[in-house]
Amino acid sequence: MSKATESLLNGGYIAVANPANQVYPSPSLRRFRKALKAVVFISVVLCLAGVVVWHVLRPKPIEVYVSSATLTQFALTETNNLNYNLSLSLLFRNPNSKGHIKYKWMHASSYYHGESLGWIPIHSFERGCQSMVPVNTVFAGTKNMSIRGSQLEEIHREGFFDVDVKVYAWLKYKIKFFKTKHRMAKIKCELEGMVLEGKRTSENGGFEGTRCEVHM
Repeated sequence: MSKATESLLNGGYIAVANPANQVYPSPSLRRFRKALKAVVFISVVLCLAGVVVWHVLRPKPIEVYVSSATLTQFALTETNNLNYNLSLSLLFRNPNSKGHIKYKWMHASSYYHGESLGWIPIHSFERGCQSMVPVNTVFAGTKNMSIRGSQLEEIHREGFFDVDVKVYAWLKYKIKFFKTKHRMAKIKCELEGMVLEGKRTSENGGFEGTRCEVHM
């Protein structure tokens, strides 16, 4: 005979927990937990979907070229002033097969031996997928150079001039129903071996175009 049976026969009893005394979560607490789980699940799904869509539709950086450049004046005066006139044609290309790029605000600056020759604004525009737009610019004026005498004279005797052009552009990508925030594109174009227009020959050739560096 078991001990439990002996206890009952001897007038004892076995204590059993009363179900009424157990604590159960309230209906409102259960609903809150379910809602919280649903919110977390939906958030994770949306984040994963956003990452996948972004990788599929992620836009490529713009491409910028200098197709032609002409130096019609580049002369140093006795007072160390540099008179210059540089015209060039920039090509902005959207390499993406989907979406548009809107160029909202842009300006270009030219530099000679690290010294700024001035800057000019560039009009805003918008281009579709895999399209290209030419932008013509002219830098002209007079600049007092801090590089002195013999250094510049030696450079000018060689007859070749290296000029850097930097373009700063605020642009926005629009791909289907996605729109990015405005992003700053820093563009650097190195114009090496520029020759005055009247001194071009078959031997020196001059500038033949270049692709610019683009940093987003």
